[in-house]
Formats: sequence, structure tokens, C-alpha cells
Amino acid sequence: MCCVRPLMYPLFFLSILPFSFVQAADKPALIGGDTNPLSITRIHDRVNYMSISSGTVLLNKLQTDMHFPLVTGQRYQAEWDNIDADKKVTASALRCNVTGEGDAQSIAPAFSGKYLLVECHGTHEGQQDSRDKLAWLQDLNIFVPVAQQLGNKPESPVKLENVSVIR
Repeated sequence: MCCVRPLMYPLFFLSILPFSFVQAADKPALIGGDTNPLSITRIHDRVNYMSISSGTVLLNKLQTDMHFPLVTGQRYQAEWDNIDADKKVTASALRCNVTGEGDAQSIAPAFSGKYLLVECHGTHEGQQDSRDKLAWLQDLNIFVPVAQQLGNKPESPVKLENVSVIR
């Protein structure tokens, strides 16, 4: 699970976003955008389709003030139990904050406009903690990974190469 974990937890974060996120992705006009092939709802569908777990996820707590448009200071917090096929329960939590903004071209030259930085900290019983930084690209209405950190290892920036935007 070493390689799947860094990808699945940020995607899990996207899959349990509050209704306002899903509504905004379904109706981009609500946030001033156009239809986007990588909208949050489509990512959500892919997460559910790609699920390789036969267990159950029980959401215990969900607190958020995140909604579109994102602004610095918004927060998201979720706690859940993973229940495997043998009924073993492991606790997990995810806390995310919108911490700042920047020029989207600093992530990849093909991007335009600005991004909002979302920093997440995940705890998963029996595993190392994880930290993820995601950029919400306002012009494209998508999240892209910026950096990841697992346990006490140094933070690893995510480098996007050969990016092109087709509109």
C-alpha cells in the first residue's frame, strides 16, 4: 500500500467534500467557470470506481466551512473508521486548510490565473502521517498536487511536466 496511499487519501478528501463543492463542479456557472473534463464530480466518480477495498468506510465527523469560491482561512476536517473484511477497525482523520494563494504559472507555465493552496494533514492508525499540498486552479476548476510528505521524510515537491491546456 506504499504507493497507492499517497494518491488515495487526497482523492478521498475530494470524494467527501461538502455538497457545495459537488454542486459547483456539476454547475460550473455557479463559480464562473466552463465545463471541465476533470471536474470534482468526475474525480469523485473515478475514486469510487477505482476503489480496491472490499471494506467499509464509516464517516464519524465532518466539519467544514469550505465552499466556492475558496478563500484563505477556510477549513475542512473529517474523521472516519476503515472496517476491513475481517471487521478490523482502524481510525483515520484528515484536516485541510486553505492557507494562501499564488500565480498558477509558477506550478506549470501552461496554467493561468491564480491558485489557492490547500494544505492537508492525514493521520491513519498504524501508518505514518501524511501531508499533502494541493493547488486549486481557479481558471480550470481543478485541484493539482503541489507537494507530499510521508512521516518524517522531507517534503517532496510534485513536478508537473509537459502540461498543456486544451479548451
